[in-house]
Amino acid sequence: MTEKKFNLIDEPWIRAIATDGEEKTYSIKDIFLNAHEIAFIAGETELQNTAVLRLLIAISVTCFYRYDKNGCESKLTDEDQALDRYKAVWDNKKFPEEFITGYLDQWHEYFYLIGGSNPFYQVPEKYTREIDDSKNKSKNPTGKTYLVPPYTESDKLSWINAQSFNGEILQSGNSTSPFANKSGDIRSIMVLSETARWLVYYMNFADCSSKIPGKWNAGMTFTSSGADIHPVGKNLFETIMLCSVILDENGLLYGEPLPAWEKNTYTHINDSPYGDAFPDNIPELYTQQSRKAILHCEGDIVDGIYTAAGDKYGTVNAFIEPMFAFHPDASDKSGNTNRPNHIAADSTGWKEFRNVFGGGTKDPTRWIGLLFGKDILSDNINVPYVMTDISYGSMQCGVESTVNTRLSVNEKFFIDDIALERAKSEVDRINKIANILDQFGKDIDLAQGAKSDKKGKLNSAFGKKLRTDYEKVAGELFEKFLVDNITEDELHKEEVRCAEKITGKALENLNILSVIGHGEISIGKAECNFRKSMWRMKKDLGLISEEDSDKWKNKE
Repeated sequence: MTEKKFNLIDEPWIRAIATDGEEKTYSIKDIFLNAHEIAFIAGETELQNTAVLRLLIAISVTCFYRYDKNGCESKLTDEDQALDRYKAVWDNKKFPEEFITGYLDQWHEYFYLIGGSNPFYQVPEKYTREIDDSKNKSKNPTGKTYLVPPYTESDKLSWINAQSFNGEILQSGNSTSPFANKSGDIRSIMVLSETARWLVYYMNFADCSSKIPGKWNAGMTFTSSGADIHPVGKNLFETIMLCSVILDENGLLYGEPLPAWEKNTYTHINDSPYGDAFPDNIPELYTQQSRKAILHCEGDIVDGIYTAAGDKYGTVNAFIEPMFAFHPDASDKSGNTNRPNHIAADSTGWKEFRNVFGGGTKDPTRWIGLLFGKDILSDNINVPYVMTDISYGSMQCGVESTVNTRLSVNEKFFIDDIALERAKSEVDRINKIANILDQFGKDIDLAQGAKSDKKGKLNSAFGKKLRTDYEKVAGELFEKFLVDNITEDELHKEEVRCAEKITGKALENLNILSVIGHGEISIGKAECNFRKSMWRMKKDLGLISEEDSDKWKNKE
């Protein structure tokens, strides 16, 4: 048996920023016991932070289901008991040592990164057979690989070198990332603490390039199937707690926790117990072994990983995932098929408001709403949400783009349905005004001689700029509204003032004499169209007096 090295419970590997601003590295045990003095996880990338947080959530939820606040074994039996236990830990303002350490001590043996009978997030040695792979040495410098059950040629693990395994470098064997933070020979190796972070990331966000030759394509991981939308608190203790969802979308207990390290059997992908289904508990979901993996270590240095397709979970109607927003699948006319939402690469926080508050009990806010409703969270506070997402290239191979944005929301939008609907209408209004500006830009382009295509469409760079300029300012105003910094009336007035200011400045910059009469419409007509559209908008908002309204009736 390979010598045991680097236990993740004891050894520092999780990068974080303390509340005093100092950057530190913590073990799993230390990060729980000091979470109230830690601001946030601060690894190499935001997606890595999300992956590490999901691991900590899995441990936290398991502890809630197994132990009381004092660390005594006491399985949850009903929902009231669950909320009472949750409130006791929340009110304590830090994780009680006994609540965490008893569980970590029990499963300590399963958190060794290298060696032992059950290396962390890897195939146990007893299930592997080492075979010669020297014919493939151009791609696999180790000259060996492994077979996993049932030990046929199709069950051979593939080699991925460290520079492709390291999500910070994002480099394949044939291309070099221009944004790599490592250079030269150091690209090809990782120390153990670094390896631990990227192994957790890999299980959550590995692309589809891993496969068993000639047989199983790895497929997307569950975490990468939708945007992760999670609440954050004033410190890491609060963040882990706010994300430790212990009741399902119906307000009932989940199934018994079964994180990856508690499983004692090997499952071949062809014999997956889930197929297109998914687990009934958060810890199992959040520790998905999406790849069969074995790290290759020389001394204290890792230079690559043997890997293949692992456990697959379905995503359709997977409402067990509390950090996803779901949308109906347009191809299913019955409306019974819902899939996780993704976030556009160029999106910002306010644009995702409907993603965050999108599906009643099946959106990322329902747990926080429950905590407000049960008076576990204080009144009139703002809850920030962090949103991360990933998109892949052709055939779901290679990372194409990542998303990291956030949005803070006041308590009233979690508990007041009327306030929530009014906020949603504000998003619609911003989009309507943006469309008006976009059309104004197109009209200006037409006035200057631009031509529409055969379908009557015009791709207007000017219109896009006006839209972008407006959305930036209006989005910032809306985000102030969401945290109760400006009133609804103030928001309406500023939205309109912003749009009129942008168009006024645009008109000032135009050389009107050189374009009048040369386009399909005139500058004056473009301006008139804009004024009419904005007048209707202001009338709907009650920003026009009865007297002014009468004056405009004949003009409309």
